[in-house]
Amino acid sequence: ASAAQQRLSGGLIDYVLPADASSEAIFRAIKQLALKSNALRRTFVAEEAVCAQRGAASALSPQELADFAARQAAGMINGWAACVLLNEYGAIFRAEYPPAPSPVLRKIPRPFLTGQQLFQMMADEAFYDSVTDDVIERQALANLEPAMAASLALVSKAQRHCGAIVATSKQRRSDSLAFEALDRFANAVAARFEQLQPYNYALPELRKDRLWERLRDRMLHLDIYRSSNCKIPWKYRIFDDAWGLLTLGIDDDSELIRQIHMPKRRAGVPRAPNLREQHSDSPCFAATIDFSTQTMQYSSSGFPPPLSFERSGLRAGSRIIGTETTGVAALQPNVGVVICDGALWNWLQLRDAPYERLATVLDREQPIGLASVVTLG
Repeated sequence: ASAAQQRLSGGLIDYVLPADASSEAIFRAIKQLALKSNALRRTFVAEEAVCAQRGAASALSPQELADFAARQAAGMINGWAACVLLNEYGAIFRAEYPPAPSPVLRKIPRPFLTGQQLFQMMADEAFYDSVTDDVIERQALANLEPAMAASLALVSKAQRHCGAIVATSKQRRSDSLAFEALDRFANAVAARFEQLQPYNYALPELRKDRLWERLRDRMLHLDIYRSSNCKIPWKYRIFDDAWGLLTLGIDDDSELIRQIHMPKRRAGVPRAPNLREQHSDSPCFAATIDFSTQTMQYSSSGFPPPLSFERSGLRAGSRIIGTETTGVAALQPNVGVVICDGALWNWLQLRDAPYERLATVLDREQPIGLASVVTLG
């Protein structure tokens, strides 16, 4: 190489041998380099695994954990990955990385049921069989042109199946050490998901912040805005570790609780109690929040239907029975649903600003009324 080429090219020098070095010396140097590179590779993979486990341990919600797990697994295997997490109440948290317009896996991967761990340096039919029996999903996986592939069940320390990770690589740019790191990472994800379950959460945290009252409990964040002259009461109660009851504008909710605990009611999460027996002329609102289906069934009298926080003006489906409105609002992880009284609803309708920054706008302008922001996370 010319002197100019040498200046432009960069590199690291591990060994310098004289020009007249014997073939034995050259072979010995190559052998030492090979042994050293393997040790360096193991050190790098071990450090990467530790960082990944720390990242999983710092996830603050199941959906955040699924997003991180998919992204990290894809990086470990230099390709694509999916993570699906399921809690014992049936709530599902999904993520794929890199994301695509249409998910590759629409169903729960088989390892969740089988508990199987599969690692292949060259993917074959056994890999597809380990993930799904759905023809469309198998074709979507094949379209990724997988070379290396892995499918892992996520199993908690209590030996409960709580999800699965599926990962593929288009090129064999990795080795079996990546599978070892992925296996350890899967254990860290399962452990963190177990910690994020409702029964492992601390007591609900309620704090007052200027015009806001903020409740943090289990999978629910509840932010209540009330202007200084707004006296509308609110309550949130927990039932069966799987759902909660939110009421607005109801001082005495004993009748609602009686309806919920009627002996002949169906098992599972009940519908929102009807408000016709409240005998109140004031606006009121009641909703059962179901963590497993990520929905809120509500009854409202004098309150507008809930609004999706990130979809400007989109109302939840509802129907009117007399003076009472009932409906179901979908709750998405980290996407808030807003419930407001008539005064604040009128203020919202006069605004052109999107609702994404509602909290900031409420803090700044302090309109009259009440707004309740319900978020799973």
